[in-house]
Amino acid sequence: MKDLPIFSMAGICERYEDNEGGSYLTYAILTTDANEQMADIHDRMPVILEPDEEARYLDLSQDPREVQQSLKPTERELVIH
Repeated sequence: MKDLPIFSMAGICERYEDNEGGSYLTYAILTTDANEQMADIHDRMPVILEPDEEARYLDLSQDPREVQQSLKPTERELVIH
């Protein structure tokens, strides 16, 4: 991310228990439609959260329908190497 030294991607995790009583976490990164900059490379891209949206995304008391509005292609310029 240009001009943003650290950033967050939206994801989900779930804890499962196996038949022996052990537990493990699974993780997935959420994707969205590609923005203009990424569209030539792929039609999807990770959801990159704006810094001011991170706390709301992690707050389980938030209405999921409102949080979903943050799950959109970033408008920030990307640095592609």
